[in-house]
Amino acid sequence: MKYEKNKAFFTQPETSSVIDVAIKLDPSDRAPETRAEDVLKKIRENGNDPQKLVQDGTFVVREYELKKDSDKEKELFEASRKLNPGEVSDLIKTVDSFHIIKLVEYNPEKVHTLDEVKDIIEKKLRTDIQNQMTKEWTEGLRKNAKIEILVHEAQ
Repeated sequence: MKYEKNKAFFTQPETSSVIDVAIKLDPSDRAPETRAEDVLKKIRENGNDPQKLVQDGTFVVREYELKKDSDKEKELFEASRKLNPGEVSDLIKTVDSFHIIKLVEYNPEKVHTLDEVKDIIEKKLRTDIQNQMTKEWTEGLRKNAKIEILVHEAQ
């Protein structure tokens, strides 16, 4: 495995660690945005701590890692980039829900250096060689094997 050819393999993607409050859009709810605004108000009253919310089944609070490259999370990732650690977003509307996120940590993209990944590369190369040798040894045993079935008669 050549480092330069496989640099993408050694790249840690850009991510944001967040606490996400997801409020499902319910077709029977006549005012989902009002309900979401109430949740945001409670978060702000609790010192911007979504984990202090008492979950009533209308929303879920989860720790989540958003990835820049994910189409599904694109809106949430972009909103997270506008926050500083500890800050809480305004309402974010997606196709099927409202979200309120609190940025815990932002991690920029990082390309690991050859020195950082040298041990990983060596282990992979060693494993590949061992697997190839085991395969060749097994094939040789099968090729040269002479199988006899002996029937032992009872006396």
